[in-house]
Amino acid sequence: MTWRANKEVYSRQRLDVTVYKRGFERNIYTLLWPLKVEQKFQKPALVKLPDRPSNQSLFLYVKKIYMDKKTGSITIELEGLEPGLTYFWRVCTLNEDGWIPSEIIRCEAPICPADIKEERKKL
Repeated sequence: MTWRANKEVYSRQRLDVTVYKRGFERNIYTLLWPLKVEQKFQKPALVKLPDRPSNQSLFLYVKKIYMDKKTGSITIELEGLEPGLTYFWRVCTLNEDGWIPSEIIRCEAPICPADIKEERKKL
């Protein structure tokens, strides 16, 4: 996940994720704040996650964080993405009015070719 932010704003940002189409509207998401390496996404106090096995895909783990000062971009490398699952993301920035969300970005977790098992054809 990559977005633009300067160093001053970075400390006041969080990353939200859901696998539900209107998950942010329905308060079904997890968040990462503060943005640190070796941290897991957490369930906010106001969020009511239904008891479903699919919700485990929301508790991602931060492997690496890269800050590019030239481009002003932040890249977070995550572990725990479920291959082929569509994730919805937003970056929220804290200011005097509270958390202000970015536009929602939709992307599908890549499928690793090594994870695909071919069925053997019977002759």
